[in-house]
Amino acid sequence: MFRIHWLAAAGLALTMLPIHFATSQDTTAMAWNADSQVRFWIEPLTADDENWFPLAIQEHRGKVKEFDDQHFVAQLAAEDGEFAASSKRVLWIEPVDAPEKEVAALNLFHAAEFKSSLRPLVDAISARPPVWRQQWLSAVASQAAMRSGRYAIALELVSQLDQRPLPPLVIAWLPIVWQTQANDATMQAPASERLADPSPATRLVAASWLLSSTWRGQATTVLEQLAADDKRPYLAAQARALLWQVVPPPEVESRMSAWIDDLESLPMVLQTGPTLALVGKLNRSGKQDVARTLSLSLQLTPIHPHPDARP
Repeated sequence: MFRIHWLAAAGLALTMLPIHFATSQDTTAMAWNADSQVRFWIEPLTADDENWFPLAIQEHRGKVKEFDDQHFVAQLAAEDGEFAASSKRVLWIEPVDAPEKEVAALNLFHAAEFKSSLRPLVDAISARPPVWRQQWLSAVASQAAMRSGRYAIALELVSQLDQRPLPPLVIAWLPIVWQTQANDATMQAPASERLADPSPATRLVAASWLLSSTWRGQATTVLEQLAADDKRPYLAAQARALLWQVVPPPEVESRMSAWIDDLESLPMVLQTGPTLALVGKLNRSGKQDVARTLSLSLQLTPIHPHPDARP
């Protein structure tokens, strides 16, 4: 039986000009974080059989000490001590006192001023905040580039971003096209040129842009290859969700239950995009009731939603 999820933050991306990503030992980058408090939201641990009702998302405040593709560690503000968790449980991080330029850039993005936000976002990245923040801002910038028609820039930013391991929160904000739509013809040329890119994340994004085009066959092949890549399991999961779009309508009913199980097995932070993909597929296949329930789960999201999931 399908159960409604509290889905997590997902969605922006970074791109544009060559950007220096600082190392974890970079003192200039760490200076941004020296006195910076953040609020962060953590996916609850799985409920057991005796405690079947949904557990609450955890909210904390502190200073991020480590955040990479595997681990998250923060110094808590409320008491002496650290909070440590798998990075896949991190739903969202919100700086309490972000730099002025960063706040201005993000305000433009959230106001859907995507073209105007792109340069300020890159400037905020170039100020060299901590690596985890550079990565997330880069994901936001790639979203801004895609949404303002700067497709080649968006893909180049993703390629640069994928040069080091990515936290699931950043993967969730890659500029993936999750729903079948009328394809912008100017999107096809830059995307088709990156289908063989060395970066798996770039191939994933490019293929998602081409599923509604005459490049559908080539894009599907790329996604099938990515879906089988056990070295990048989070990218593989996103590729499998995108492949739901190419399943013939007569097969949807028999696969629907397994798709929902696959969706629910993902870390919450990675569920938003695949949920959008499944909602679209079910609506097109006459399964509006189930699609409506999935849509409701997005509306109930207590954390910042993916840009495509905004009302």
